[in-house]
Amino acid sequence: MKFFRSLFLTNRFFYAGLFIAFCYVIAFFLSPIYIIAKILTLVFIVSVIVEIFLVYIPKTSIEVLRNYPERLSNGDENELELFVTNHYQFPLNVRIIEEFPVQLQLRDFQFRKRFKSSQNTKFDFKIRPTERGSYKFGLTNVFISVFGLIEKKIKINEPISIACYPSYLQLKQFQLYSTAQLQNQFV
Repeated sequence: MKFFRSLFLTNRFFYAGLFIAFCYVIAFFLSPIYIIAKILTLVFIVSVIVEIFLVYIPKTSIEVLRNYPERLSNGDENELELFVTNHYQFPLNVRIIEEFPVQLQLRDFQFRKRFKSSQNTKFDFKIRPTERGSYKFGLTNVFISVFGLIEKKIKINEPISIACYPSYLQLKQFQLYSTAQLQNQFV
């Protein structure tokens, strides 16, 4: 049952199936196309089975590490980072969806990249919280595929909660500014 919960069919899977069905419709009128449609069906089925084996059989996986601040600054751009490493021995298509807090209202934020074998990548992004309180970041959902016909969903990282305080980043800038002004007065 766990296998079926983590298996997703992509748009490419359905487009390929639609194209094969279209070939069978054309084959009804032009009989030589029937052989081509059968070959395409066989190639499609073998490709899906091979992709399932490539994605599910290896014990290695993909690693995603969060580098989030200990606290967030309200009203300021806060920098966040995700470090992604491909531990598979072949290239992968990777799609990462981070479960952001409800307060941020980010619903379509995702990263897509084609990873080479053993490749490391850093994704930088900024968020701007608009209210104080606790921001609960959920799981990191990673979807991996080889040919793009199916995707395997992997849930990585535990949910974390980060407190958001009044704008301490701007407070530091004003503190530096006032210190510089005091130094200029005494010179």
